[in-house]
Amino acid sequence: MHTDYIPKLLPTSVDEGQGPGVQFRTDGELVPMLTMELDGSMPVYFEHHILLWKTPSLEIGMHAMKGAFKRVIAGMPVFMTETKGAGQIAFSRTASGTSSI
Repeated sequence: MHTDYIPKLLPTSVDEGQGPGVQFRTDGELVPMLTMELDGSMPVYFEHHILLWKTPSLEIGMHAMKGAFKRVIAGMPVFMTETKGAGQIAFSRTASGTSSI
């Protein structure tokens, strides 16, 4: 029997990691929180109501999304909040459970 054909399970959650310009980690069990360390080379877009806290060095502002009419019809936000600069920021939803942040 060849073991090359046996499927391998992939992780269903990632507790920490990094990408271009960002390092992140998740904390919490009942209400999960995502903390991000940004180096300022790349903005992060998010819905304003999920912001928990940010460092003073990190600026936040509004970003208008393209296709406003289609977004309104689909029930999606037209404006998103975006980060500018370097610093830390944390997000969470108010609902408990295992839903993604």
